[in-house]
Order: sequence, then C-alpha cells, then structure tokens
Amino acid sequence: MRAITYVWASRMPKESIHPSPYTSNAMIVAVESGNEKVGQWVREERNIMDDYRKIFGEDPPEIGAIALMSDTDDTKEEVTAYYGDIFMSDKKPQLPEKRGLNRQLPLSSAHRSR
Repeated sequence: MRAITYVWASRMPKESIHPSPYTSNAMIVAVESGNEKVGQWVREERNIMDDYRKIFGEDPPEIGAIALMSDTDDTKEEVTAYYGDIFMSDKKPQLPEKRGLNRQLPLSSAHRSR
C-alpha cells in the first residue's frame, strides 16, 4: 500500500515532494511551508488522483484510509492545529472562496510542524 503524506512544513519548500524517512511506500508533499500563514485558517484543496499519478506514475487504487495528525516529534517544536470541514469529491467544491477562513487564531494556535 502506498501513501501520500501532506504536511505543513517548517523547513521543506512549498510543493516539494520527498520520500518518507520511515517507509519506502510513502511520499511527503509540503502543501504549506514556514510561518507566513501561522495563526490563520488556511484552506487546502488537492487533487489526490493527480498527485498520486504525478508521484507514483500510475493510477491510484481505491483509497483505503485517510488520517489527520499534527506532530512535531522530528522538529521538537510546538503545534496546535484545527481541522475544519474535510470532504472528498469527484467535482470541484462550490463553496464560497473564503467561507469562514478570515477569522484570526491566537498566536498560541500557530501551526509549526515538520
């Protein structure tokens, strides 16, 4: 089973792709990087099918699992992360561009992981 791990990186450039240091079956994609957007709600949209094809060079199998986590065990930094609506669709979402994403979070809620 192969996996794509999407991260908000502190040190990897945005949109960079790297092999996982833990398994040869996973690749890491930095969807955000650095502290520029810390303390803000950030909307992420990915075409998982296209990402899989780009990374692994073939069509993906049926998705077996989705996992969400926030950790800093590698960087020894602190993290607080909030997750909003998460959904998968074969169509682009028809949501307002910044639905509820303008609210500022306290600085203690900064997302500073990997």
